[in-house]
Amino acid sequence: MNKFKYSCIPLLVVCFMSCEDSDDNDCCEMEEPHECVEYMPSQVPGGLVSTWDEPGDVDIFPAELTTPPDDLGGGIFTVSLSTEGPAIPAMSITADGDESGVILGGSSAQTNNEQLWTGSFLGYPGVSYSLRAISFVEGDEYPWGYSISWSFEGRMDCYEPNDVMADAKAIPKDLEIEAFAHGGHIKNFVATGADQTYDWYKFSIFEPSKVRVAIVESPSDIRMGLRIFESGAVNLGINTVATDGSLSEPGVLFYVETMNILEPGTYFVETHHDMARPSVNKGEEIPDYWSTPYKLEVTTVD
Repeated sequence: MNKFKYSCIPLLVVCFMSCEDSDDNDCCEMEEPHECVEYMPSQVPGGLVSTWDEPGDVDIFPAELTTPPDDLGGGIFTVSLSTEGPAIPAMSITADGDESGVILGGSSAQTNNEQLWTGSFLGYPGVSYSLRAISFVEGDEYPWGYSISWSFEGRMDCYEPNDVMADAKAIPKDLEIEAFAHGGHIKNFVATGADQTYDWYKFSIFEPSKVRVAIVESPSDIRMGLRIFESGAVNLGINTVATDGSLSEPGVLFYVETMNILEPGTYFVETHHDMARPSVNKGEEIPDYWSTPYKLEVTTVD
């Protein structure tokens, strides 16, 4: 059995490693760190009742929704605005502090139920969102009452926050881990390459070897990507091999493997994805990746 010599200082393990076969009492197996902190995700309902006094009336509810800060994996907000005919409701939802665009907007006109507007979006931990309720159709029969209801369903992601390399979480090799691919709306628009669309992990190897990182399970509607880095953000050369599906299609399972043998040390894995939709409305289906995690595994290759 391969074992590693190390000396331990309380609260800080300093490892002076030499890989050797030994039954010496000074040798012991090294347990790889696993920075996974589990928590109970929140489920938060809410609602309010108000009145439109005239056609085109707009009511604004600042910071009415807030993603619980302790739900580090974010979660799914679902919002409904309902009234009685002939009024047709319209709604816009914005991230606090962002005056450009909206997360969700529009009316319920030309839907199966024109008196009910619904929409869902991914919330980011600690971010608040404002609601704007609008009476969309003009008429003489005012005032009209309406109600807004919402729910928040948290997602447990024990590796968050890990959106940037400095926050990479340590994971052991030869263990499938699972996490969610998207962190939600910090602003009204989630740009390609925004920090919350990345996850970062780190791992160590103790003997010279190649490294393989595999996506072993994936949501059906996004295409995952992987990169491997040395300390100092040096991007390593890799080969990519599909194991189930096509590399150009969403839901593909695959692995990346370093082209060269790596020296013992700490390395980083970055995950990213495309084809993401962090908000939906008017009866659109909730994307699979909102509630389905990906699974990843790091191994060494002889």
